[in-house]
Amino acid sequence: MASGSDKKEEHKGVSYQKCTSIKVGGLIVMKDKFPCKVVKNPSSAPGKHGHRKVHFYAVDIFTGKKYDEVIPAHENVPVPELIRKEYPVLSITDDGFLSLLNEETNTTREDLKVPEGEVGEKIRNYNDEGSDIIVTVLAALDQEHVVEVQLDRSGAK
Repeated sequence: MASGSDKKEEHKGVSYQKCTSIKVGGLIVMKDKFPCKVVKNPSSAPGKHGHRKVHFYAVDIFTGKKYDEVIPAHENVPVPELIRKEYPVLSITDDGFLSLLNEETNTTREDLKVPEGEVGEKIRNYNDEGSDIIVTVLAALDQEHVVEVQLDRSGAK
């Protein structure tokens, strides 16, 4: 794990916090590239080399994969900045990409695939029914994933 002083230029969309200020439920960048939610973070007493350490156990917010990492308690750790955006779904392309309307720029984007699992099934079912839907896209560390879907009650499509 990089300390805040030697890798600040490498990460965009990241802020740094003191290791001991990260609590269970907080966010942390694990292995220098995975945005994760902390599920456990016990700390050890100072050892013979003098530094207390924090053992982070965390789950990737996009994939659910588990990571763990031991970090000296005095270090700063990267914390991902999350961006949530909602997009109306215009259609689903033949190759499984979502056609989304960016209402801020009035442009479309087709760079996100229909996700696997329950959210993807809901999107396909709503689309097959002809329902107007909105998806929530979560972005962190140059990754974007569709994480939620809801019916568009405004009828603006």
